[in-house]
Amino acid sequence: MQGEALSQALELLTYERDVFVGLRTGDIPSLVDALIGQPGWTAEEIVRWLRFLLMRAEYAFEPAKALLKTAMTHPDLPDEAKQGLCHQLLREKSPLRLSPFGLGREAFVRSMRANPLTPKFLMRHAIAWLPEVGADPQEVVRQYLGSGTQYTRDAINAGVADVIAAHHGEMPEELVREVLRQGVAHPAWAVRKAFYAIGLEILESDFIRPALEDPSKKVRRWAEKQLRN
Repeated sequence: MQGEALSQALELLTYERDVFVGLRTGDIPSLVDALIGQPGWTAEEIVRWLRFLLMRAEYAFEPAKALLKTAMTHPDLPDEAKQGLCHQLLREKSPLRLSPFGLGREAFVRSMRANPLTPKFLMRHAIAWLPEVGADPQEVVRQYLGSGTQYTRDAINAGVADVIAAHHGEMPEELVREVLRQGVAHPAWAVRKAFYAIGLEILESDFIRPALEDPSKKVRRWAEKQLRN
């Protein structure tokens, strides 16, 4: 399919809630090849359509993760474009999603589907992919640690934890310790536990002793178990 025809076909999916319904994970490489291999398409156009599809994958966890991974590892997509896609997936909410007043129900639903939020599970993966496609892990951590809205912050900071887990050896120990200290103060128990687990692995058991007094019973029980072992 030629570029203009493919663009028109994709635009027909604008108001679909989940464009991955019926798509098998094994079909993803061919889809990405078709997008990246379009004659005359710039990297910006390719990123636009990759983002378009990923933003409409709220319930298609495995195909969406496969699409992002295939794009991030594709040899014909420049690292700069890959980083751009990740950063775009981490953008804040669309203004249309924040301003329902004055719209009828049908118009509001259509506006939400035309301007969807990035699925939270993809936000976490977008953070983790950035250092793998050439971004400085320290800069990624500094940019995104503690950031996000009420909707995005848990996924974003879980992604920061993933970056620390994978790249702490490339960072100053003082920075790693400070990031971990901030991470274990996060409002969400699952994010705090993720940072405690990383600290236990790369520092020492004393790092998780404050978790014995964590507000979450799940975190407290996890810390008790770890310290017994």
